Amino acid sequence: MRKPWQPKDADKAYMDVVEAPLAQFYWYRHKWFRVLYRPLIHLTSKEYRFHRFSLLSEKKRMKKVAKWSMQYRVKPDFPHVKLDEVVGREKEKSLLLTSLHYWVLRDPKLREQLKNPPPKVFCVKGASGTGKTFLVKAIQREAFERGLKDGYIVNPKVIMASEIFSMWYGESARKVSQMLNEVIATPTVCLIDEAQNFAKKGGRWDMAADDHAEDQKVQGTILQKIDLLQAKDFRSIIVFSTDKYESLLETIRRRSAILDLDLGITRPMLLELIKRQCEKYHIEGFDFEEILKKIEEAFRTRGHTQVVPDNIIKTFQYLVEEKEKPLHESMFKQGEAVTLQAPKYELDDFPKIIPRVIAYTERELTSAAKEAHQMVKSWEKYSDVG
Repeated sequence: MRKPWQPKDADKAYMDVVEAPLAQFYWYRHKWFRVLYRPLIHLTSKEYRFHRFSLLSEKKRMKKVAKWSMQYRVKPDFPHVKLDEVVGREKEKSLLLTSLHYWVLRDPKLREQLKNPPPKVFCVKGASGTGKTFLVKAIQREAFERGLKDGYIVNPKVIMASEIFSMWYGESARKVSQMLNEVIATPTVCLIDEAQNFAKKGGRWDMAADDHAEDQKVQGTILQKIDLLQAKDFRSIIVFSTDKYESLLETIRRRSAILDLDLGITRPMLLELIKRQCEKYHIEGFDFEEILKKIEEAFRTRGHTQVVPDNIIKTFQYLVEEKEKPLHESMFKQGEAVTLQAPKYELDDFPKIIPRVIAYTERELTSAAKEAHQMVKSWEKYSDVG
């Protein structure tokens, strides 16, 4: 006979998948404890609230999830990238999706077939513009949509340095600990963007001793949470993203499965990207191979040996912007209606826009990478704390 706190028979398969990690908690193993201290546990434990949610019928779960999903979709950092928008990267997508379905979605068939579990922690490395963040956000969106079908929310979490570092000593480590505890407690695909901000080897030559101590404290907290994630059967995966892989801590690199996007850039990938950009901006009548040759030649004459996906995207973006600029200026000239004509594109327009693309890359991306390790000098000194 089914006991009051146990799920209905129709939900047993769901419970086997969702509640497996809860066996480690005392309140889950002992019914009397969670009944007696239910209000207190409900206030202090996200895992208990997730447990109560899983006891609901499938119809009630889906109704609640549909309501919560709308709150996630309106957030400015919600990943709107779909998985089929990622060109190429089949190997990387396969490995990330395997980890997603094994750990986060808990696919019973996959967990039965795989004797060697996939990694929980990844490090996606590559130069600026290779699509590191784009790839991870596509995986986050896939996890979110797949979770909705199973009746729960998979949180697409992004952690940035600006959210962590503080002028107060100890506050940065507290913030990163709080964020990673949230990642571990609920089904999550977490992206730690520009990972060199958090896990850089050594310290800057101009970094004060107190700042260096704070930096080490943050790194120690991250390592502690990663070890906790890997030691137990939590429903989360963490992905580090960096364009300075060699500067990362060796301990982070050893704990991570490496996905090198610098090695996966192929000519068919760039051609497919050009095709999609032409379809997006309604640019017709050109051979994609000829467009790529023009772009590569323009980059090569300016000392750049490799064209990355972001270069293609920026080329089309700036070209369309330049072509439509006169249209915008004359649209309401002196308050008179004018006849609008679609801009005309020529093959020689592509190399003409490349200097602007290169200027953006060198001015914005490179300068951002140079300032990647941003620290705010602590107002409280380490010696003051004792």
